[in-house]
Amino acid sequence: MNTRRALISIQTLLVTVVVLVLMVSTIQAQTDERVPKSVRHPLEPVDTSSPRATMASFFALTDETARRYFEFRDSPSPSTQNALMQLTEKVERLFDLSQEPPATRRKVADDTFFLLWDIMARLDVPDSAEIPGASAAQTSDEAVELPASWRIPHTEIVIARVEEGPLAGEFRFSPDTIRQMPRFYETTRELPYLRPMPIENVYRLTQLVTGWMIPLAWVEALPDWTNAPVLGQVLWKWCILLLPLVLAVAAVITVFRWGRRTSWDGSFSSYRRYLSTPLAIVVLTGFLWWFATYQINVTGFAAEVFNYIFRIARGF
Repeated sequence: MNTRRALISIQTLLVTVVVLVLMVSTIQAQTDERVPKSVRHPLEPVDTSSPRATMASFFALTDETARRYFEFRDSPSPSTQNALMQLTEKVERLFDLSQEPPATRRKVADDTFFLLWDIMARLDVPDSAEIPGASAAQTSDEAVELPASWRIPHTEIVIARVEEGPLAGEFRFSPDTIRQMPRFYETTRELPYLRPMPIENVYRLTQLVTGWMIPLAWVEALPDWTNAPVLGQVLWKWCILLLPLVLAVAAVITVFRWGRRTSWDGSFSSYRRYLSTPLAIVVLTGFLWWFATYQINVTGFAAEVFNYIFRIARGF
């Protein structure tokens, strides 16, 4: 009798263990499905091995950008902002920026990405199976003949193979497509969305969004006329940009006058005074660039000017 009870207890224990293992496996699988791929594999590169892969990478990045934006909007902080900004490096890999000046490539990639996101949501984009590329059933050893370029039907948006340089063989949105993206946006901006859009008028939003030091609630409370675009940037950002610029110029002038208050005598104190002005310019230049780029989030012409001036000032 005791032996039989022991066997029953062991069987019950084994069944319980199996059930628990199955439950944990199911929960883990569901959790993995809910966790975005970029979180599970943060170092995975953007796939641009074919037009199909590039399109898939583009849509995956739009989903991830939307997710991180809402996290930043709901809990603005340096960490949530950094998580959002980290996507910029991956976004750059979607575009052939070889014909863009190095100083503006990152900003051009950002602008083009958000313009294209809004455009794509209004276009009748073909199914993935209709875009040139390897199918899931094909193995990596099977050669797939790919065209040199592929154009989204009924558009001028082209994904082309990079023919030379370190990026040779990758399929990226072509330089001509990048140049014409603002025109494409203006042409399609009044069309209805043909697919769900987590962030409507996303390009317009990028012109309004700020860093964690400037609460979005303040931005939303501004009157409509302050959001009028001027040279690719809303009016209120031009106004707020003047304040740190004026303060920086005033600080440099003050330091310069302090440094020239006494005549040069070759002493350490004289060296310190005469070096104070260029050092102040370097420090303030770095701060202004950081504040304008990551807190005000300058756009359009202002972003280009800031990048050029600050790179020159800092000797890049």
